[in-house]
Amino acid sequence: MEISEKDLPILNGHLIRSRRKRRVALFSGAYNHVVDGISLTLNRLVGHLESRGYEVMVFAPTMGEPALQHNGIFVEVPSFKIPFRTDYLVSMGLIGEARKRIEEFEPDLVHIATPDYLGLSALLYALRRDIPVVSGYHTHFSSYLKYYRLQAFDKLIWRYLRWTYGKGRHLYVPTPSMIDLLRQHGIYENVRLWSRGIDNEHFNPAHRSMGWRRRLNIRDDEVVVLFV
Repeated sequence: MEISEKDLPILNGHLIRSRRKRRVALFSGAYNHVVDGISLTLNRLVGHLESRGYEVMVFAPTMGEPALQHNGIFVEVPSFKIPFRTDYLVSMGLIGEARKRIEEFEPDLVHIATPDYLGLSALLYALRRDIPVVSGYHTHFSSYLKYYRLQAFDKLIWRYLRWTYGKGRHLYVPTPSMIDLLRQHGIYENVRLWSRGIDNEHFNPAHRSMGWRRRLNIRDDEVVVLFV
């Protein structure tokens, strides 16, 4: 899939001009150990930035054999597993070797993809050094609270998100409806639409299986809706 300039978060004007390559430090809760929408989107973004001449260092937790071959320079951060979701990891912040690596890297821009403790550590690091910060809104965290009976933390989470996103230059959001929802919770400033594309080689009618349809008693011309 090709990424056009309008789909790419705007970096011009936020990076320090120098003779070396422009450097972006990206922080995420997942990047190569699990294949999901966030990791695929971020890997595509990093690959595109590298093709444009940027140097990208990615800070994220990982475990075992990587689920996908990642783009960018990858730095593992300390983390621990969630008891009820062992495929996901909770980062312990920008400490140890990760702290040393970012000091050596000297990024021109910090991109925070997940507002977890690692993201908070990255934000504070950037603010202390006057490094521009942008963020991406990939997961609607408050919608998960009811599933774990944690609705009491809803107001606290939104207060934290307002403060976190308010410190950055831009907040990139995937859909207009999500922009409307964020505005309902007081997040107005510097919100930008960063729509997602579809890999039309992978998701293509050429892969249609008539045998699969017939096994499920679905007519050849019937529209099938899949919810995941």
